[in-house]
Amino acid sequence: MLNIAIVGGCALLIGGASSNALIKYTFRLTRERIYNTHEFSTSTIEVPPDPNEWSTIGVVCVMAVLFMGLMTPRVANILAGYEVETLRAQQQQLLDESRRLDLEEAALVSRKRLEHTRDLLETKRSKLARPAAALVKPK
Repeated sequence: MLNIAIVGGCALLIGGASSNALIKYTFRLTRERIYNTHEFSTSTIEVPPDPNEWSTIGVVCVMAVLFMGLMTPRVANILAGYEVETLRAQQQQLLDESRRLDLEEAALVSRKRLEHTRDLLETKRSKLARPAAALVKPK
């Protein structure tokens, strides 16, 4: 048996039972005295089926599909924006590296450096002498 007492406008659940149990509502006007008590069975309460239930579900599904269809381009634009920013950062890194390599190349092929390298090679060649015949082994 499921007892529900309403005390001062608040419902209190007093016991537990199955769905066909008798539900006893007790209306109390004061805490000491019980003035009104009703008993009835839940088997007599029937909820009629909603004839529009499937149409409501269909409308909700159609609205969800439309919402997703409308949001897809927006999400694609956001993702494309992230990709563009990543590519811009990569482009900037590559431009910085290109400038650094251009400076390094200019330093390597500068006239002064080339003249210095030529002088070093000439100095080494001038220090080289033909080896003596005894030091050369025939093939």
